[in-house]
Amino acid sequence: MIEEYYTGGLFLGPLNGVSDGSLVLYTFFSIGAFLGNDTFNLIAFPNYNLRVTDVVTLAIILLQIGNVSLW
Repeated sequence: MIEEYYTGGLFLGPLNGVSDGSLVLYTFFSIGAFLGNDTFNLIAFPNYNLRVTDVVTLAIILLQIGNVSLW
């Protein structure tokens, strides 16, 4: 990365996608390993007919939109 080249290191903030995103993925992988893949097909919000996978996907999309910089 260019920042690492010029500064001599890659300094990330306290909440970054590299380490925190990995922790979230490891958590979901562990849940799937111990409880089975059908856990993610459970209905999370019955009023809206949203499954757990739908909620996670929507959260990831919204977080990525929030991280986009237009400048």
